[in-house]
Amino acid sequence: MRSRHVALFALCVIMILSSQTFVLVGSGPEISSAPELVVNHETSQTNHTVLFDEAHTSGGSSLMTAGNASLLAWMLEEHGYETETNFDQQIDSGLLSGFDVFVLMFPMVNLATAEVTAIHNFVETGGGLLLVGTDDSASTWGFNSANLNPVSDTYGISFNLDGWLGPTVDLSSHHLTQDVSSIHVNMDYKLRACTMDVESPATVVAQGEGNPIAAVAEAGTGRVVAVSAVAPFLMYRHLPQWQTEDDDLFQFSLNIFDWLVGNSPRKVVASETAIITIGNGPSLTPAEYSSYEPYVGIIHEHTTHSDGQGTVEEMVWEGLTKGLDFMVLTDHSYEDPVPTGRDGISGALAARAYSEEHGLDIEQFIGAELSHGHHTSGFPLTENIWASTQEEMVGGIHAQGGIATLCHPTIGAQYMDTYTKFDYYGYDAIEVDNSGFIHGILEEGYFRAYYGASDGHSPEFVGKVVNVMFVNSTSGPDGRLAAEDVVDAILNRRVVIVDKVVDMVYGQKVWVDKYLETYEEAETALEDARTVVDALVGISKGLPIASFYLQEAEVALSFGGVGKALEAANSALTPEAGSLWIDPIAPVSRVVSPNQRFTLTLNLTNTGINPVQFNSSVFRSVGSSVDVVTDLVSIPSSETLLWNKTVQSTEQGLSLLAINLKEFNSSNLTAVAYIIGSVVDAEPEITTEVAEEESTLTVSLPISRGDFRFLKNATLLYNDGSGVRSKSASIRGTTIDVSIGPYPVNTSITYSFLIHDEYGGVFELSEHDFTLGAEASTTNPSPTGAGTLLTPVILIGAIGGTVAVIAVIVMLGKRRGM
Repeated sequence: MRSRHVALFALCVIMILSSQTFVLVGSGPEISSAPELVVNHETSQTNHTVLFDEAHTSGGSSLMTAGNASLLAWMLEEHGYETETNFDQQIDSGLLSGFDVFVLMFPMVNLATAEVTAIHNFVETGGGLLLVGTDDSASTWGFNSANLNPVSDTYGISFNLDGWLGPTVDLSSHHLTQDVSSIHVNMDYKLRACTMDVESPATVVAQGEGNPIAAVAEAGTGRVVAVSAVAPFLMYRHLPQWQTEDDDLFQFSLNIFDWLVGNSPRKVVASETAIITIGNGPSLTPAEYSSYEPYVGIIHEHTTHSDGQGTVEEMVWEGLTKGLDFMVLTDHSYEDPVPTGRDGISGALAARAYSEEHGLDIEQFIGAELSHGHHTSGFPLTENIWASTQEEMVGGIHAQGGIATLCHPTIGAQYMDTYTKFDYYGYDAIEVDNSGFIHGILEEGYFRAYYGASDGHSPEFVGKVVNVMFVNSTSGPDGRLAAEDVVDAILNRRVVIVDKVVDMVYGQKVWVDKYLETYEEAETALEDARTVVDALVGISKGLPIASFYLQEAEVALSFGGVGKALEAANSALTPEAGSLWIDPIAPVSRVVSPNQRFTLTLNLTNTGINPVQFNSSVFRSVGSSVDVVTDLVSIPSSETLLWNKTVQSTEQGLSLLAINLKEFNSSNLTAVAYIIGSVVDAEPEITTEVAEEESTLTVSLPISRGDFRFLKNATLLYNDGSGVRSKSASIRGTTIDVSIGPYPVNTSITYSFLIHDEYGGVFELSEHDFTLGAEASTTNPSPTGAGTLLTPVILIGAIGGTVAVIAVIVMLGKRRGM
């Protein structure tokens, strides 16, 4: 179980230190605030009501239409509307009487004559009607707009059975197009627009290449809008290159509804986090409500055990550094095993073994994505499943006691058949969010168990979409989270999806509210921790591990890890965290030669009244190796200890060691991962491109593949005889590149690289000389390798015990030539 202690130590430190003056040194990390979760609580401006219809969807078309659980509905509610969805009721005057706007998106079930009449009467008596079409996709998705015409023909609008894709650039002056620079009809290249025939009494207000895309009409006291594509109501935060302005589609949508109800034009505000709820959820007593704790993790990610680009170690690293509580890696398996044995559950098994070997504080649950048919994720699993049909996939998962989830149901038209047979096959859950692609799927959460996935195939995707599972009693060993706890949360829909791709929080209202409350609680705890840590930094050499906990809390909160953020912030307030200090003292310069063997010395200081003891394990090395993997470290009270490790650098790029400090003799100290590194001062390469007797120089500094994950930016500092200048460099897969010039022959240039990493470090590499028209000359490094020590780097992640902290110190020095 998670604990939320508030240490009296915080108050003591503040009281003691407030009477003294301290100088805060610049050798530590920048402790910045976690990104604020912005939620617009603006009161209703219109009190108008909107009804979306999904009673006439079929063949999976509901997954492609917006309802009241959508970005469209969220935006409308932020601007004063109330929204509901009709899932199964016949359209009649009684159903429509309580609403101001009725939305009908390419119905795939014929409307009865009485339903058409009811809609016409609704408009005649002052109602607003939005009709949305799509292209004729008979050979793929099987959707079209034919069933709209019995309604739209009355208003001079006919949806054609054809298709068109392109930007809409011809916008007439109308309320619908006010403050709109562009409209597009591209729904992920899956659904497009149809064309429309428009005649009186209707008027075209937007068209592309002569094709009407939006038209308006009035009848009686009501108004009608027809749009020939669904993309303007779904693709708000995707395909930004298809919008001239970021909020063009949001603005267009708001204009439609405001015109339908007679509101005055207004500017849309849709930059906040979208809070989308799917019903209230269970009714809980205060005691029940408080008993649930949040655990954050990812489900459905890939490694190099199938088609992923990240190794198991790299993927686990990302989970740790982003404060996750658990991971479910799901590499692909097909109908037959592969000769290498690297498929299905092998990646997850390797991640579990790796995490257990080094005592990492992140649970690894065993899963796989069965992929011969329509992709199906299963977990927890005990052995691989090779299947060739949907029945074999789901049955094989259930035979091992796992749950089967239909992955990314809108990825292709062929998935619609499996979606319509969801219950027949016996699926347990559906993936409603896949890397931000939500389309019209979110309303599935009203009826089915669900979760979200980034479906990441590289380490950068980890944390893009996370699931916050609310658990009231963990059932794993020593009170740890178990796979069964996650399964129970999914099946009972105690899941909140936090999506950083489209900036969305989604789930049942009771759990969304609890997530937001815990987020605010964590922010308050972080402020308290900052006060204490700011007062501590500078008292002794190096940094207290309290600062590592604080930074870990900041990172965890930025990825939705509200529970871990609370734990880490409170851990930063313990007296032990403020008494153990770490200071790297040798080598003074962290810039080393290629393949150099050197001794790393860490100065550990214990300012507390009790001795500190812990075990350590080097759990990851990047571009380096170490002679001794494990150590037992003991530091008496009020004493220091020099801790030495022999390190072998690589040929180029960063060399990092990740050391897990674990099993402390104090229960207040949980595992800390200390990651320290160096950079190899490799020889830059210069290429020239001659044009009109002048040359442009490209300087390339070799780095190792994957180093870009640690580097924020790089700059070339150079002097071509006109004074010191700078130019931004590009960080690529294996080089840092920058071009300067053009220059005439015999121009002499002195240059060095200035590098900023992702964690606040700023470092300058050694200086080099180059003369155009002559062979490149490079200054020789000093024999001792001494350099100017610049800012260390701190990276905080999640490791060990119940709270994990990662400290990354990447030191780059500067060497001048003899």
